[in-house]
Amino acid sequence: MTRLTLTLLLAVLATLLPACSTCSAEAQAFTLRPDFSNPEAGGHSFLAALSCDDGPAEYRCLSEGLKRRHGATLDAWLVARVAVREEVGGMTQFAFTLQPLSSTQVPGGTLVWWGIANKPLLGLVMAEQHFFDLYDRGGRKFGSFLNESPPFHLQGRRLSLTLDNPILRTVPEGTELTNLVVGSEWKVLDFQLPATP
Repeated sequence: MTRLTLTLLLAVLATLLPACSTCSAEAQAFTLRPDFSNPEAGGHSFLAALSCDDGPAEYRCLSEGLKRRHGATLDAWLVARVAVREEVGGMTQFAFTLQPLSSTQVPGGTLVWWGIANKPLLGLVMAEQHFFDLYDRGGRKFGSFLNESPPFHLQGRRLSLTLDNPILRTVPEGTELTNLVVGSEWKVLDFQLPATP
């Protein structure tokens, strides 16, 4: 993630949102238990983490596509965001008060515009990413992101799923598997600012 992108994101929130003294209880709840079930919920989770000044929680809301494109490791995100916050101050704590105004399909995902009083202030391009996590009896997790949602096949009362992924080769032979989670999450792929006249 470039410093310019972060500066633009935080600057727009700092200049257009009112001041606040603390992170709200609702924003803290979203930060502790983010919801990535749809584009709006994923965006709301990111804005909550931003409001609560929680760098690791913000990073969890970023898509793998964004991280790859900008080389945004957790360490890089934490370092960059400190410098940017020093420039714009702590006004971002009101990011959670933004409301979703509209959503449209764009290449790579869904663009959700967030704002106040029908005035768009920030666009979040949300990408759906698919994953699976496999757990063994000892609590070890084996998981990976998937290029697409894996196909499920239902025949009568039997549900089957075929996963073809290189990470499965790392599961030791004879491992007692106890849990499989297959899902999709909506996370931030990109940021957009409204066009200025």
